[in-house]
Amino acid sequence: MGTLLAGANVLLPRAVARLKKERPRLTVVVREGTLDVLHPALLGGELDLIVGRVGPAPGGGEALRQRMLYREPIRLAVRAGHPLLAEGPAGGSVALTDALTHPWILPVEQTALRQELGALLVDRGLPLPADRVECTSILTMRALLLQTDMVALLPELVLRDDEHLAALPVELPSVGRTVGVTEAAHRTRTPALAALLRHLDEEAALLRASLDGGAPG
Repeated sequence: MGTLLAGANVLLPRAVARLKKERPRLTVVVREGTLDVLHPALLGGELDLIVGRVGPAPGGGEALRQRMLYREPIRLAVRAGHPLLAEGPAGGSVALTDALTHPWILPVEQTALRQELGALLVDRGLPLPADRVECTSILTMRALLLQTDMVALLPELVLRDDEHLAALPVELPSVGRTVGVTEAAHRTRTPALAALLRHLDEEAALLRASLDGGAPG
């Protein structure tokens, strides 16, 4: 299967763990990439499923079937102890312009998240950070955040489970992500794929409750 950053951090590992507990002899292959790479691989039969952000499909999407599982806010992430945190609720307010004075880790241009951030900055008359790294690897992003004063865009669930990272008190109302699954529209599901989809649905229900302030995910 293919996965985007939006599906790799919490939902997919939990669903795969449940699937492997149920079917220990089943081999699961996960490939991380961007939509411009994963969509052709799915249509070409190299992938059974894409888990991650649901967005516009190429060619109008007639060949693909997409289903939303949950929507999650995107936050500005920094390391615990970052200088900007001292300017937060205890010492004053933090604005997006304050964050732009620091180096950033940006999504690559091929991602919807990069486009949403760019639109937000244009709307507020702000430029893209000049001092930046472009990256989609969550491991690389986390290491850079911990070792520097960089700022990055990360899903809320990633920050919630990481005591070494924190979210800046900056609202990004137009930046979020709808996480779901994408399949080839006319391909018959295998029993293994059907089982994985069932576990994805069950884990997504728990995450929705957690994001809505209900039962923990």
